[in-house]
Formats: sequence, C-alpha cells, structure tokens
Amino acid sequence: VETGAAPDNYFRPEARPYTRAPRDRYLGRNILEMDLQLLVDAVAFVARFESPISIGDLVKATSAAFGTRAGSRIKARLDEAIREAIRQRRLVEDRGFCREASVVCELRNRAGTGIGAEGIAPEEYRLALMSILEQGKPFARELLVAEVRDVFGYGAASAALKENVLGTVEELIALGRIGEGATGLAWRER
Repeated sequence: VETGAAPDNYFRPEARPYTRAPRDRYLGRNILEMDLQLLVDAVAFVARFESPISIGDLVKATSAAFGTRAGSRIKARLDEAIREAIRQRRLVEDRGFCREASVVCELRNRAGTGIGAEGIAPEEYRLALMSILEQGKPFARELLVAEVRDVFGYGAASAALKENVLGTVEELIALGRIGEGATGLAWRER
C-alpha cells in the first residue's frame, strides 16, 4: 500500500500496548443468576481496561472474566447489562462500540492481540488520523493508510483497515478538519 516515505521531521504517534481486562475477576460466579447491577459493574470493569471496545467483544471479554463463553443466554444477559450501563451513563455507545464514560480514547497498539481492524472504534481511527496530521505534514492517502497501520501495530493493511481509514478521512474532510491538495491530505488550522 505504501508509496513514498513519511515526510521529513515527522514523528509517528506512540500507541500504548492494548490492555485486556483480567480474565479471572469473576470466576465462580454465575452470570445468569447475578443481580443486574452487579453485571453492570462487571461490564464497566471490563470496559475500563479495553475502551473503546465493540459491543460483541465486550460481551466476550466479560464472559471470559467469569471463566465462561457467551452462549445465547449469557449473551442476552450481558447485552441487557450493557444496555443498562449505557442507560446509567456508565458506558457511552458510538456505532457499535462502547467505552467507559470516564475513559478518554487513546491510541493502542494491537500487535499480537489477534484484534482485527474491524475491532477498532471510529473514535480511535479519528484520533490516529488527527495525531498524524496535526503535525502539519501532508500525506498521500496510501501513505496515510500505511502510517495508521503502523501506529496500530499491524504488519499489513487489511481491506477493513484501509476502508475504515479512508472512510474516516472522508468524514474528517466533510467536517472541514482535514483538506486535500496536490501534496496530499493535511490538517486544517482552526
């Protein structure tokens, strides 16, 4: 996907390693028999570590914290807890992803996690693009895709990563946050 090299005096934004919630926090407890508020606490606990996280991955990670898998009844119970956590404003939902309300989105490196590009929240794609382009250096689209790939710790740019990066580019252009000229995409001063 790469064409050319990163601009001179450009410094790649640093992404912290992806942190998973402890997988043994609730061992021995039965999700189906727990009080709803305790399950709300459990999904918020997992989200604190892994925010932003897709709702599907939040269900899987929370069930793993109980030492179990998310069958249909457990999934339904955890979906109910997630909806309640959103209602209580403990979680914030955006396009199928959740984050704990008090957590600020950070760039996270997913090298070795098995988390694909579809598991990255829209707000994290926006943050990656802003962190790259705010330095004032223009990037060609293909190079920008490659740079986001490297920030997130992927060895290759999957179709999903390219689609999500370029979709976010279009969103930021429409919002007037970035512009495109002969030298590539660049952050617009505000």
